[in-house]
Amino acid sequence: MAEHFNDRLKEALIARGMTAAELARSIGVQNGYMSNLLSGNITQPKKHLDSICKILRIRPQWLIAGKGDPNQEDEEDTYVEVELFDFNSDKQEKKYLKNIRVPFVQQDVDSQLFAVKMPANVLFEKTAVVVVNKNGRGSGLFLINYKNELFISSRLDNINSIIWVHNTNEKIDIDTAVVLGKIVAFFDYYL
Repeated sequence: MAEHFNDRLKEALIARGMTAAELARSIGVQNGYMSNLLSGNITQPKKHLDSICKILRIRPQWLIAGKGDPNQEDEEDTYVEVELFDFNSDKQEKKYLKNIRVPFVQQDVDSQLFAVKMPANVLFEKTAVVVVNKNGRGSGLFLINYKNELFISSRLDNINSIIWVHNTNEKIDIDTAVVLGKIVAFFDYYL
């Protein structure tokens, strides 16, 4: 178990798949403040403790003292409702199926989440639900519509360029593809 506040904060960031910069942006502080927390220069963030714990879904007593279960268990805070769509390439359309509740995924203020039912393919052994943030930016996995088929592509942001790596043998022209958004979660389809 992590002995110090900064070590527990690092552990929580990793567990939630967040970067320090994303957490800083979510709670409205500068990256330097987050750097001071992670380096141990600030040992207890009294002013921002509640916000940090809410965003990371952890208990304050665990973050401060390392005691108890780290996970928050408030049922309402652990799920988010999103629209689920089925993508039909034969009819070249996205069809609304229903709203679904999925385990909480981290959202920025300007997030617009939706989910897409993806059939079994080379990436998924079974049908899967892919949760997408329409406004997602930066490096990561993205859902791409190219020639009325869905693909998952990796985007790598460099200082002066963006590199796309597509998870298919088909050649994809990113200039004519439609980037639907950044993937924030995958779930098995049980509905």
